[in-house]
Amino acid sequence: MLWRFGAGSPVAAAAAVAPDGSVYVATSEGKVHGLGADGRHRFTYNIVGAGLGAPGVGADGIVKAGNVLGMLYALRPTGRSFWAYSTRSAVTTDVVVGPRGYAHLATMDGRLLGVTGHGGTAYRAKVPDPVSAGPVLVDDAVVLGTDRGGLLGFRGAKREWRVALDAPITELVAASDGTAYAIGGETLFAVDRGGQIRWRAGPVESVGVAPAAQAVAGTWQAALKWWAADGVPRPTIPIGVTAADALGIDAGGCVYVPTVTGDLVVVEPGGQLSSVHVGNGPLNRPTMDREHSRVVAVSGDGQLLVIEDCHDRG
Repeated sequence: MLWRFGAGSPVAAAAAVAPDGSVYVATSEGKVHGLGADGRHRFTYNIVGAGLGAPGVGADGIVKAGNVLGMLYALRPTGRSFWAYSTRSAVTTDVVVGPRGYAHLATMDGRLLGVTGHGGTAYRAKVPDPVSAGPVLVDDAVVLGTDRGGLLGFRGAKREWRVALDAPITELVAASDGTAYAIGGETLFAVDRGGQIRWRAGPVESVGVAPAAQAVAGTWQAALKWWAADGVPRPTIPIGVTAADALGIDAGGCVYVPTVTGDLVVVEPGGQLSSVHVGNGPLNRPTMDREHSRVVAVSGDGQLLVIEDCHDRG
C-alpha cells in the first residue's frame, strides 16, 4: 500500500488520475476531493449536488465533475473554479475527457453532451434510450451503451452507427486498437470502430482489457476468463470471488478484481492470488495509473487506496 484517504461519505464511481499522478474523487455529498500523487490532501470543492459518475481529467490537469443538479464543474489543479456549465439535466455517467480537452457525458434527459475545454457547447446529441454504460472514447468517436441493448457510436452530434445487442448493456470498456468490449446480458461482445461485431463469448459478468489490447479478461462465477484479441479463449483461473465492477489490467498482465466485499483481488499471470482490503462497501472500477505504475481503488463507503501495480513490483 502506498497511501489511503477517507472521503467522509459514499462514492458511487471510480477515481480520476491526472498526468502528474494527482487523484480526484467525487462523493454523494457533492464534494470533489483533490489529492497529490503522494496522498496529501490538496482541496475539497463543493459541487453541491451528488456526483453519480467519475470525474474526468485532461492532459492540462483540469478536472471536470458533474452532479445530479445538472451542472458540470471545471476545477484547476489547485481546487479553484475554472468554469461551470449547465447540462440542463442530471449528469448520470462518468465524465470522459478527450485529447482536445473536451468533456463527454450523458444526462438523465437522454442527451450526450460534448463540452469544450473552455466551457462552451461542442455538441448535443439525442440518445434514444437511457444510458447504462459508458461513454468511452474509441479514436475520435464516443461510444455508449443503453438499457435496451443498443451500442451507439457518435462523432459529435451525429450518430455514426448502432449495434443491437441481446440485453441491457452493463459494462463497456475501450481498447487501444479501437475495439469496444460490451457486456449485454451475460455475453461479451467485441465491436470494432465501425460498429461491426468481431466476436462474442460468454457467459461473463465483468470485463477488462490489457493496455496493448492483446487480451481481454472477464469474470464469471468466481473464475477469471481470458480471451486473445481475436476471441480465442485462454485457460480459466479460479479466483473465488465475484466482481463488483469492471476489471483493471496492468502492463505486466496482472488483473485487479473489485469485489462486493470491499477487497481488491490481484491475479498474477501465473494464477497467484493476493488481496488488499479497501473499505466496507463494494468496490468501483479500479483506475489504472499507468504512467506511475499504480492502481487506485475506491469503495462505496468512500475509502480510497493506492497501491503499486504488479508490473512495477516485479
